[in-house]
Amino acid sequence: MVLARRRLARVVVRTGTSVVIVAFVGLVSCSHGLLEREISGQVFVVRNDGQSVKLGLVEVQIFDAKDLANQLRSASLTNDQAEAEKLKKRVEQFEPELNRVVDRLSELAHAVPLESGDVSLPHLKSSGQGLIIVDFPRLKMDVSQYADYLRSAAYLFTKIAIKPLALAKTDADGKFTVRVPRGRNLAAVAAAQRYVGDSEELYFWAVNVPGNTIALSNDNEASSPRGESLVHCPSFHQRMMSDLKEKPELEARLADLIQQASNLLTQAEPGHVTIGSIKLLRPVSIQVGSGTSILPAGTELNYSVIQNGYLRVHYANTTYWVPQDQTDFSSHH
Repeated sequence: MVLARRRLARVVVRTGTSVVIVAFVGLVSCSHGLLEREISGQVFVVRNDGQSVKLGLVEVQIFDAKDLANQLRSASLTNDQAEAEKLKKRVEQFEPELNRVVDRLSELAHAVPLESGDVSLPHLKSSGQGLIIVDFPRLKMDVSQYADYLRSAAYLFTKIAIKPLALAKTDADGKFTVRVPRGRNLAAVAAAQRYVGDSEELYFWAVNVPGNTIALSNDNEASSPRGESLVHCPSFHQRMMSDLKEKPELEARLADLIQQASNLLTQAEPGHVTIGSIKLLRPVSIQVGSGTSILPAGTELNYSVIQNGYLRVHYANTTYWVPQDQTDFSSHH
């Protein structure tokens, strides 16, 4: 050791500062290796048929285990989940009302003193974003998926705001290597997706790193019932994450459907304009109380339903059926 020091000193005297710099860099490089720890691992999933699928281009982040645990505890999702459940309940409460509206519209369309036949209810052809009867099941499904999302690791992982100590991406074999500071308890976090046909499978991991190697697989994935994962959340199945609807849009759609239902029922009830107006070409007799009344030619009436050559018209808060050929309907259509 003494001899080595003397040789180094003689070199310094002969060559000057440049050798001192080289010696310094070598010392730092050596020290750097002593202060770092190399972690290697692989990310893969095992299919139902037992075949292993290696996941490439997955970003693996390494955190201080205590910092990550604190972050996960502080990521309170209770309020968001409660709001989603409230929205889900509002949708469920609206369903009986919507069914009542649809049933009433059907009654109004079919309660006619004519032989059976097809009934045209233009109210149901188009309403805002589309058919109200079609829109509601879609909304119900989207709200349910949104509530499921808020209970899943997919949402929880968006709440991790601390910076990792290091990160790396897996290669084509799902393998990765990363160097991190020594002297800390570590945890690994990763998220991956795999396309199967036209659907998307999502995987999330948050696990401790007890040694220098780690495998991220089905066994320690966040939805696994086993205990290795730091978080345990239900699986989130979504055809495409890009199809996920957020709360403001869902609330707006519910409000729109409620308004549409109210408008449709109001317009379909007797005495309200629903489609358009026609004029009588000749006098028409109508039943009024226990007697009759004559509506003279030229009388303008609002109509809402067309059936078997008759129009359902609205007059004095009552509905009547008049022959289509006694009106100017054909000249407008």
